[in-house]
Amino acid sequence: MLNLNQYNRKVSCLTAIVPSPDWFIGLSNVALCNDGIWAETLKIKVSPMDAGTDNGLTFTSPNWETEPRGEVTVITNTVPSHPAASFHYPDLRELPTLAVYSLKKVMWPQSVMSWE
Repeated sequence: MLNLNQYNRKVSCLTAIVPSPDWFIGLSNVALCNDGIWAETLKIKVSPMDAGTDNGLTFTSPNWETEPRGEVTVITNTVPSHPAASFHYPDLRELPTLAVYSLKKVMWPQSVMSWE
């Protein structure tokens, strides 16, 4: 549940993919209010991301720290390009949807809007 108002209109969140080396899904600065109009519902497909802190290629890879730390990158059907990587499917056009964030506006007393 999120409490939002005219000063707090955006949402960011992160969910770890477990088990995994350092993979996650998330949202960054998603606007829930545009031009004074609040979205009633939002469904946002998200792709897996690599935090750049571990070199592991599979869900159960042993810890193998990245030194120096890498950048956060989107995991795709071809990135990382190693054939042993859990998401390496070069014959696909793209990975299937792995997760969807669903947000729905709920009105609370005194005009406080919450999202679940």
